[in-house]
Amino acid sequence: MHTPTYNAFLDTLRTMNRRPVPLELVADGKTWHFERPADAGGAKVLLLVNPHNPTGHCFTLAELHELAELAERHDMIVVSDEVHADLAFAPDAHIPFGTLLPDQTITITSASKAFNMGGVHCAVAHLGHPGVRAALNAQPPHLYGAASVLAVEATVAAWRHGDMWLAEVMSILDRNRKLIAERIPPHVRYQIPAATYLGWLDFGIPDAAGYLESEARVRLNPGPLFGAPDGFARLNFGTSGPILEEMLTRIAAAMPSPKGDIVRA
Repeated sequence: MHTPTYNAFLDTLRTMNRRPVPLELVADGKTWHFERPADAGGAKVLLLVNPHNPTGHCFTLAELHELAELAERHDMIVVSDEVHADLAFAPDAHIPFGTLLPDQTITITSASKAFNMGGVHCAVAHLGHPGVRAALNAQPPHLYGAASVLAVEATVAAWRHGDMWLAEVMSILDRNRKLIAERIPPHVRYQIPAATYLGWLDFGIPDAAGYLESEARVRLNPGPLFGAPDGFARLNFGTSGPILEEMLTRIAAAMPSPKGDIVRA
């Protein structure tokens, strides 16, 4: 699995007593790339988050081909979380992993992120792997409950009729992701995300999220939640312009300079 990664997956692996084998995402100044491992470390599942949470990286076709080759060579099932698929900023584009390795891929997605419908609790899974399909079909029919009719209708309506609404949202998010780059202190490392409404920042100070909550009164998600050092934090910029501007003003005013002085906005 890529590290850093969505915190719920890390929590789930710990609960299931499974050992994560990291596939590290590294920043190169312009974008992110993963360090290709020598082998799969005995892993049986490749857990992919694309577009990526928390970095906002959209995996390129070349990167996905490398991952597909790795999964095929080590006979790994690929579980691809593509819940942010609708939130890629042009010219970047989301490429479904199932188009590369259909018989080994389980794709999981939802309209919840792009259309702000987390509360309806509806997800969609495509089970390309025949073994997983058979194992699920062998379970008691009502073991996992049933999807809410209201949630299904809301999901279908969003994907069929929500294009104009989503285009407006993407325009706001595009402005916001660039605003962070303009307003964040220059010694804070930030790469404009290619997708999602999440900014991944390296503040370079101990307990960055705790410090900013205390000193700037801005609450970010701390890096260790995602398996990263505590100098990192995740900023959700899915909000209005004035709120984001206030957040960035407070962060800039509270951030120590590289010499330890306070930077005043």
